Amino acid sequence: MSDAGAARRVPHPEPGWGHGRGVIAMQPAAVWGAVPASLLPEVQQCVNRYSWSFDDHREDALLECFTEDAVWEASVMDEVQVGPFVGRDRVMEWMTRFWRYQRDQRRHVFTNFVVDEFDGEQITAYCYLQLFGSRHSESKFETAGFVRFVLARAGDHWAIRRFAAGFDSPFWGMPVDEMSDELIELFGITVAPGQ
Repeated sequence: MSDAGAARRVPHPEPGWGHGRGVIAMQPAAVWGAVPASLLPEVQQCVNRYSWSFDDHREDALLECFTEDAVWEASVMDEVQVGPFVGRDRVMEWMTRFWRYQRDQRRHVFTNFVVDEFDGEQITAYCYLQLFGSRHSESKFETAGFVRFVLARAGDHWAIRRFAAGFDSPFWGMPVDEMSDELIELFGITVAPGQ
């Protein structure tokens, strides 16, 4: 068998890459079984508000979704790093900058919520993310993945202290090595293959 034939059979991304490469680390059942079930709706409310705020370009509402010390970062198949963006102001600047260039209506769909840890101060939760985009009267699937959220109280509500996403495919339309420096900065790519 040729090397090219062998390469075609290697899954990309590798199944289970998030846990296998240490990007996520869900606790065993004995730990998360002690998490109060009442927290799940509060986590979902926070995450859903993030989704609605970003997709509808509501900067005022999106701002309320993050703590002042928030961090947003992502890994694409553990090959390309996006961020981290540290501090709510930096997270907001990076996220809302997209809106000037965005040509489609994005829809973030979060499912399969799991509250993994609660220490009285913070909640750690996981969920799946499906991202869709609509343009020219057509909708298409953009990417899927998972998100690890760390939430903390921000006044009278829970807010995102850490957003760590793992994407199963890129959410941009070309190989990183073909992107201009401006596009790399726009997408927040900080580590790419070969760097």
